Amino acid sequence: MSKPDIQLIVYDLDGTMLNHKSEISQENLAALAEARAKGITLMPATGRPLASLTGTILDVPGVRYVLTSNGAAIWDLGSDPAAAVYSRRGDVLGTPAGQLPPDAKCLALSPLPSATAIQVVEALRPFGPGALKVFVHGRMIYEQESFDWEQICGRFRAPAARSTVVPSLTDYIAAHDGQVEKLCMFFATDENLQNARKALDKLPNIEVVQGAPDNLEITAPGIDKGSGLHKACAVMGIDPGSVLAMGDSENDLAMLQEAGFAGVVANGIPQAKALADYISAADNDHHAAAEIIRHYI
Repeated sequence: MSKPDIQLIVYDLDGTMLNHKSEISQENLAALAEARAKGITLMPATGRPLASLTGTILDVPGVRYVLTSNGAAIWDLGSDPAAAVYSRRGDVLGTPAGQLPPDAKCLALSPLPSATAIQVVEALRPFGPGALKVFVHGRMIYEQESFDWEQICGRFRAPAARSTVVPSLTDYIAAHDGQVEKLCMFFATDENLQNARKALDKLPNIEVVQGAPDNLEITAPGIDKGSGLHKACAVMGIDPGSVLAMGDSENDLAMLQEAGFAGVVANGIPQAKALADYISAADNDHHAAAEIIRHYI
């Protein structure tokens, strides 16, 4: 049987391309290199902000475009992806992030209005303790209390310098209207998560999904990885029918539906597997992404 004409592989990171240690295996890197050698464009699609992408971007040669914040932002990283990522970082309680390199830019931004984002923050506060953060023009913003909780409970897996810690999330949001990509909260208990979701269901004009079993992610209405993929394909001149999308979680469902081919890892949720054209035998700790890529190319 002949292989399909795949022009773009768009892949989720956490739970799909990355293992539980947030690493890309050598086998997955080799499969991505094989795809690139065949002229296939590679694009990560993640719920993370640009500031949170390190080896997930930099270890994969040839990645120029990235879809972040569940589709709220699409970035052209230019000729120096590392510089673009590092420009979005800020030191804890200190230095603001720098400037994007001249040939890097945000190709599309679908922000939450500041007033709506502040409503979300206030709706989520009663369901702490937890890690509440907001993604603003590629940056990952915390208040001190949330930042401390995430480190103390062991959830925080990234160096602190990937984040910017501010005295007040609501003040920061108000000062950056038109730049808020997404809000995200990790919860201490499932009961808190479920109650928070009920509270968010009462708010108009937001999109709520889970990117992990213990989190909720909030974007503008109609903004998800599927809408982001549609915009990215338009920018790159690629037919969505020639796209292979790979994912595992609720925030991947729209992307799996938008793409011509949907690959889901063995550890994916049932809703994702229901959309799959191919389900890997392996999970994300055993090179599932490589298995899916090689099935199609």
